[in-house]
Amino acid sequence: MDDGPAAAQAAPGLTGPQLDAACRAVAALPAQPAIAGPAWWDSGAPERRVAYVHRPALPLPLPPWPARRALDFCSALALALAPVHEAGVAHGDLRREAVLLRPDGGPLIRLPGGSGGPSDDLHGIGIVLLELLTGRSGRAGLAVDGEAGPAADTAELLGSLLSEEPGNRPASARAVGDRLAEIAAAVPDTTASAAEPRRSRRRARLAVAVALLVVAGGSGVYVAGHRVGPPGPALSPGTVSVPVTPPSP
Repeated sequence: MDDGPAAAQAAPGLTGPQLDAACRAVAALPAQPAIAGPAWWDSGAPERRVAYVHRPALPLPLPPWPARRALDFCSALALALAPVHEAGVAHGDLRREAVLLRPDGGPLIRLPGGSGGPSDDLHGIGIVLLELLTGRSGRAGLAVDGEAGPAADTAELLGSLLSEEPGNRPASARAVGDRLAEIAAAVPDTTASAAEPRRSRRRARLAVAVALLVVAGGSGVYVAGHRVGPPGPALSPGTVSVPVTPPSP
């Protein structure tokens, strides 16, 4: 599974003792394909550099992704972080640019990555999921809404993950991963081969509904990447009321 060390990188925000403790804890965890842990680190260097185990991976494809793919991907990401958090460690700087794509389609992250804790990682999972679904980045004061079914369930989970109050976020990465897997199970996989028979109209609408999340912020309301209505205070994060109707197949 391990291909040897990669080039050393700086680990910003961590003191020498913090970096040493985090690297030792991650290195002691059982190996898993989604985690590239430290192969070498220097907690005494001014830049506190880490050389991570090398695993083949590429940057994530540009969003938006099909809903089922985004949900499954972020479920795998959360479940990969669960044992890390349970060991008292965190990625610490989780964002879309920090997540890579393995050859088998799963996520890959390098740990440790920053000074944040497990709750910050949960917030990061929400930001990654929001970007993969809608192509929009998370920011303070953001509100997310969705239609009934998987879209509403996804929006509710995103609302808690993106909360600025750590106490309002889910209890654990494992709970987030399990919940995302439950939601994904209700959404058809539209990334399958075109040779497969077409899904029923109802299931196809479910897939579209998850992707058509309403995202509101200071600059207006967005539906799957398209602004709806004029920007300004009339569309504040607390007054999201734009209806979402999936297009007919």
